Amino acid sequence: MTRKWNIGSINKTPINVTLAWVGVFIVVTLNFGSMDMIYTMSHLLPVERQLAVPTNPIVNLLFGFAAAVLVYVSILLHEIGHSEVAKRNGVAVESIELFLFGGKAEMKELPDTPMKALKIAAAGPLVSIALVIGLFLLTLITYNIASPTTFAMITVLIFMNTIITIFNLVPAYPLDGGRILRSVLQMKYSEEKAHTRTLETTKTAGFCIAVLSIQFMEPIGLVFSGFLYAASEYSTSIEESTLTI
Repeated sequence: MTRKWNIGSINKTPINVTLAWVGVFIVVTLNFGSMDMIYTMSHLLPVERQLAVPTNPIVNLLFGFAAAVLVYVSILLHEIGHSEVAKRNGVAVESIELFLFGGKAEMKELPDTPMKALKIAAAGPLVSIALVIGLFLLTLITYNIASPTTFAMITVLIFMNTIITIFNLVPAYPLDGGRILRSVLQMKYSEEKAHTRTLETTKTAGFCIAVLSIQFMEPIGLVFSGFLYAASEYSTSIEESTLTI
């Protein structure tokens, strides 16, 4: 059984983390804490302000820690979006869990209509899109006054939230895009048929991603395509696959 720790709650919904998440958080901190991260992001600033990029390893490590925290706060907000919309549609949420590179909200029951399921699935990506827009506007406002470190932080968050949004909108199970697709199909077909067609789309998406990953020599894409194939191959229970968002 996976060991979980409770780190708080939002609107009476417990928030948990796993041991694997702690390990990934440390790796993400070290990655964001490299001097190259601040230096690279600061290249969007005028040349004279790039000279102020910090080189102190402690400062860079603190930057990495803060960036990792804020990225996972973004993921948490994404999951809270799912959770709160579920509650507003009469669906109880058991908990929110942060794990590895993402998170999930576990519902106690299924939405009783495809439209409710659609609203719940779409809520997370909409939160991420709102974060991207808000952070982009913040860069426009602070471009001439923000320090290279602050500007780099905002830019990292824009980039990561954009990735989160695109990743989740891929029309493949178990991503939000796949759940949105299944909800739309359920408005026309039976639950079983909608689920089957969603899994077929998932395999197609995984194959396309695998081909592109090979073409561009991107190993992460191959891992992602393998994940989608496994999800489509072993997802036999509609109920189990719907209870987690």
